[in-house]
Amino acid sequence: MRRMLAVLPMLLCLLCACGGKETTVQATMDFRTGLLAAGGCGFHLEAAEDLDGLVWEFALDCACGTDGTAALTVTAPEGVAGITARMEGGTGKLCFDGTVAAFGLAEDARLAPLAVPATLVRAWTEGYIASSGPDGNETLAVYELGWDEDCMKVFTWFGPDGTPTRAELSLGGEVLCKTEITGFRTEAGYGGSNETAEENLGNLAHNYGLLRGMVPADCRFLGVVKADAYGHGALPISRRLSELGADYLAVSNMEEAVQLRRGGIRQPILILGYTPPFYAEDLVDMGIRQEIHSLEYAGQLNEALRGTAKRLKAHLKLDTGMSRLGFFAYDNGQTADELRTAARMEHIYPEGVFTHFPVADSCDPDDAAFTRLQFDRFLQMISALEGMGVRFELRHCCNSGATLLHPEYALDMIRPGIATYGLAPSPEMEGRFDLRPLMSL
Repeated sequence: MRRMLAVLPMLLCLLCACGGKETTVQATMDFRTGLLAAGGCGFHLEAAEDLDGLVWEFALDCACGTDGTAALTVTAPEGVAGITARMEGGTGKLCFDGTVAAFGLAEDARLAPLAVPATLVRAWTEGYIASSGPDGNETLAVYELGWDEDCMKVFTWFGPDGTPTRAELSLGGEVLCKTEITGFRTEAGYGGSNETAEENLGNLAHNYGLLRGMVPADCRFLGVVKADAYGHGALPISRRLSELGADYLAVSNMEEAVQLRRGGIRQPILILGYTPPFYAEDLVDMGIRQEIHSLEYAGQLNEALRGTAKRLKAHLKLDTGMSRLGFFAYDNGQTADELRTAARMEHIYPEGVFTHFPVADSCDPDDAAFTRLQFDRFLQMISALEGMGVRFELRHCCNSGATLLHPEYALDMIRPGIATYGLAPSPEMEGRFDLRPLMSL
């Protein structure tokens, strides 16, 4: 849930007017928009769950804060009352009469009755929307909590008014629990909304064309679809970007990458964050690229592939001044040797090299000079590596701000994020370019 709530300010910024004829409306997105708002989210429902033939009625009140937590109060009319719960980042505890029980599955892979309300909340606010479509007079959405084939799935049916009417919890293809939902309402005091969110894919095509037009025709385009494509839906956005001609896609973690693969996306995918080394073979098998930010991490990935004939396509990350993550590309005489060592490891294929410009969206002369300094450091390190016999197919450093303000830094590929979705990357860039928001209420 923390991941989803972390992008709420961005999601809310996107809820502004946009025109165009190519429009899609997702009931599941409408529902999520109604739950999530700047002040938190809240709703109340009354339900009855059928768990192995035992029908258990409950009422659930949920209040989600912008700090990434969710406070749940569950009341069961039939003798079980006063249950409270707190969830942090998708994990949490249930407390009843001083006894603490974890959310989730019991040892026999059956849902504990009290975990059902928490599982519903987590799926609706954080879960990946694997599919959504009509089912009779209702809309059926499938939320997945995890990335493997046997992960927990929450099937939720929505009525014509966009509120949930029933749900099924499934694990490994087996239905564990069925829940009938009545009395659903959002709580206005929590900042909920029942507005309809519309997503304009025509504006996506417009923004893509504008950004493409800023750089040479042979420069590749990497579409950033992390955090569920900034709340727009990773699968539909990825499919449309692929149709438009995007060469690569980028996500934050392996879960997001696998979900795209399972959704039929075949474009090369780059993971910008950390992936545990024991998934290295899976990365290779699925054609997913991994960022590498240190010699130690490169060695761990290489070791995980030892004894195989596989090579992991990697993009080495250089720290040119942000001082957050990556091989130091300045004031460190050992960096070139470390990069060469990583690039020559038996199971690592150094496809790309990249860096990040933190102030490229600023019009301040000092910030522009700093971005230029970063670019020079980036090129100097690449030149040093080429002198050592290490060459990369893809050199990329332009985010949204750099693509718009400094397109001369494009090199082999650009990777604009928020500008693709129609928002200026900084307040001072508002109105300077014809960016068109994808989402509106």
